[in-house]
Amino acid sequence: MDYVQSLVEGKIDFEGQRLTGTFRDYTLIGSAIISFLFGFLSQSLRTTFILLGFSTIVLCAVVVPPWSYYNRHPIKWLPVKVEGKKA
Repeated sequence: MDYVQSLVEGKIDFEGQRLTGTFRDYTLIGSAIISFLFGFLSQSLRTTFILLGFSTIVLCAVVVPPWSYYNRHPIKWLPVKVEGKKA
């Protein structure tokens, strides 16, 4: 059960979030351009949407799971400051 919870929890650091955002942006733009060109050259709207859908599914498989390289820079939090009890 702990293994499943660790997979679902999905901890990634801020650097990993930036990396996935940049990768997502460039991949979606690139795949949209390539899909449009292939669809235009083949004169098929179906080809355009199949290529775009396939590239989106592959992108989701790469970006959505919390892979370990998205957590290479974990955050080092300050220790908890314990204050004395006041009467």
